Amino acid sequence: MSITSTLKKSLAIAAVSACAFGVQQSTAGILGGQIFVHSDGNVKATFVGRTAGYDNELYLHTPANGLGRIFHNHLNSPGDMFDLGYFTAGTELVFRLYVVNTGLTFYSGDGSLNPDAIPHAIVSEVGTDTVVGFEDLFGGGDRDYDDTIFKFSNARIHRVPDASATLPLLGAAMAGLAA
Repeated sequence: MSITSTLKKSLAIAAVSACAFGVQQSTAGILGGQIFVHSDGNVKATFVGRTAGYDNELYLHTPANGLGRIFHNHLNSPGDMFDLGYFTAGTELVFRLYVVNTGLTFYSGDGSLNPDAIPHAIVSEVGTDTVVGFEDLFGGGDRDYDDTIFKFSNARIHRVPDASATLPLLGAAMAGLAA
């Protein structure tokens, strides 16, 4: 799948989430984006959906915690919520996706923790929420990043993409959407 197709998919995920939850403004997704707590307070996770055939379990990897499984993509329903607890502003949240069928674990962020060393999560801001879509196959699979999708309140994307690299891609994606 090309980077343009990935960007289109990210925009589509953000749009679906926006429609499902009544949010009107979104940003293009950042593959490997980091997630940080926006302000002191609780962070709440909402299960958005999934397309994966595999069974996936979502956990908060860092900061260290005793939360256990947050969501299971085949047991939870869209709209199910989970309170992750209280965090101080600036705390980085790293999520891990355990793929039950393969025994592999993939992490949000730049991919350095992943067994294949590539990013497996795309992160978008939709209104005041941060939406994360995971890819659950080693090597990036089909790179659709919709195998398990969830969103968070009180969390924002930290890394802003380089405008010189992003603007041409965004333009190409918009041209593709208009076609």
